[in-house]
Order: sequence, then structure tokens, then C-alpha cells
Amino acid sequence: MGLDASVACNCFERGITKPSPPGLEIQMAPEGFWDIRDGASTKQRYDFIEWSLTCCDHPGQVRLEHRLGHLGNILFIRSWFNGTIDHLDLSAPTAEYWSPVNENPAEFPILLEKVLFSGIHGGDWLIVEDVQSLGAELDLAVTRLQKDKLPEMEHSIIAEFLQNMRELRQAAISMNKPILF
Repeated sequence: MGLDASVACNCFERGITKPSPPGLEIQMAPEGFWDIRDGASTKQRYDFIEWSLTCCDHPGQVRLEHRLGHLGNILFIRSWFNGTIDHLDLSAPTAEYWSPVNENPAEFPILLEKVLFSGIHGGDWLIVEDVQSLGAELDLAVTRLQKDKLPEMEHSIIAEFLQNMRELRQAAISMNKPILF
């Protein structure tokens, strides 16, 4: 169990997909992926799924997909953003605990309230406006991480999460799409 995120391509909007099967009414779903109208028959839904897997260079309409972390890692990352973890600095002569760099979790409202609120949520998304605003939070987090003295393994967990979120954000901006969880 964990948290995955993806961004849909915009090939359909740009008119560069293979023609869809006859009789399908394709519409944009709120999370940025295409779908067919409600009430479509089972055969129409099957035809749509088959078509969407090979209609463009992005199988299943997925422009970019990342595993953000398994449940334990997401809980750890959320704790780091919340400023609720103490770190044990094993390299210090006395192996002292020291407080985390993040002392103001209010600086990360999108990450904490819409991404890291659960380690296993799915079927929700960041709207395009939130994707735009996310950049400032990610930049601040990268700056804070550079100052933090986390052990290497913990540092790499957060660094990978931030890199993946930056890549998802960039893809979402370039496609003008939400980020789907």
C-alpha cells in the first residue's frame, strides 16, 4: 500500500490520437483523463478502454506516473513536513536528538492537506490552480531539506518525494492538467 500519482497527456485535446471507435462520446473527466459519457454500454466501455490504451504514445493516457512512497514513507514524509519528528543524529559525539528544520507546517498547505493527508488515498486530484501554487511549497521544502541534518536514508526518502512531485508538477503544467492520486 502506498501513494501513487499521475498526470494525463493532452493528445486528445491536441487532436493527435487515433480515431476513436464509432459511437463513442468522449468527454474530459475532472481529473484530466478522458472518459465516455455515463450510460455507455459495456461494449462501448470495453471499446473505449481498448482504444485509450493505444490511441497515442501514452498508454492509458498517462503522460507521467510516479510512486510517491509506500505507506510508511508517506507517514514519515508527512511528519517531516509537519515538523513533528525529532531526529537522532548518530554522527554527533553524544548522539543527541535535535529538532527538525520545519517549524511552521502552515507553509505547506497543499502538500499537507491535499497530498500527504493519507498514505493511501486515491481517486482525488490537485486542481490546476493548486498545481501552480505547489511550486512555492516544493521550492521551500527543497531549501529546508538542504539545511536539515537527516540521516542519509531519511534524507533520500524526502529528496526523492520532492523530485517526483516536481516532475509531476512540471508535467501537469505542460499538459494543463491536474495531478491525480
